[in-house]
Amino acid sequence: MTEKSGHWSRVVKVVEQADVVMEVLDARFPERTRHAGLESLAREKGKKVLLVMNKADLVKKEKLEESRNKLLKNWPCLCVSAKQHEGSNALWAEISRLTGDQECKVGVCGYPNTGKSSIINYMKGRKVAQTSIKAGFTKGEKLVKVSEKVYLIDSPGIIPYEERDQNELVLVGAKNPEQVSDPLGAAEYLMEFIAQENPKAFEEFYGVGIEGKDFERILEEIAYRKRRLRVGGNPDLDVISRMLIMDWQKGRLKL
Repeated sequence: MTEKSGHWSRVVKVVEQADVVMEVLDARFPERTRHAGLESLAREKGKKVLLVMNKADLVKKEKLEESRNKLLKNWPCLCVSAKQHEGSNALWAEISRLTGDQECKVGVCGYPNTGKSSIINYMKGRKVAQTSIKAGFTKGEKLVKVSEKVYLIDSPGIIPYEERDQNELVLVGAKNPEQVSDPLGAAEYLMEFIAQENPKAFEEFYGVGIEGKDFERILEEIAYRKRRLRVGGNPDLDVISRMLIMDWQKGRLKL
């Protein structure tokens, strides 16, 4: 394991205590937010695994189903949107099916910013675990009763992206805009990823088309539209790059 021992020991503790390990993934890039070590550990311990693709409201239905069908080859998988309160009935039904409708503890695990606390909040029906877009915000495990028979073990955002470069960290929301040393490079990486998945995303949100334009021109047009300009009226590419990163991480640009 490349994870720091203190982080991983907490993951092991959660898995050992759980009857079902719920791995929360980001529906925009589920494979990037899966953790093979977590799934192997759950298998070794004889635990049931449920993959939950959160933020499903940010992905087109066809792409969502394509990703889900791939994941179903390994484990049961559901698509939900904790923010929009979508998919809760299917989630409850799957937990009941996996446990035979018996009393159980569900370990909620996953990478930072996938929405673990939001999943707990929307299953509970009110705010019980504080949420934030900041990575690693929840501190310490909590046992949360969400029904007469189901308890959720909240594991904080403790699976770090240690082996990934800055652009990958920006993409998955593990590095905040103010922490980025090369915002222009990170913005270019994001734009290439988004354009491949949904070329109309920039036009839908910013009103800026991308066909036939390089990424700097697109950024400049967004900067003019958003009035992010330097003294003299030129586009502030540093500011607009960080704004684009924030818009992505807050789910404003949809795939």
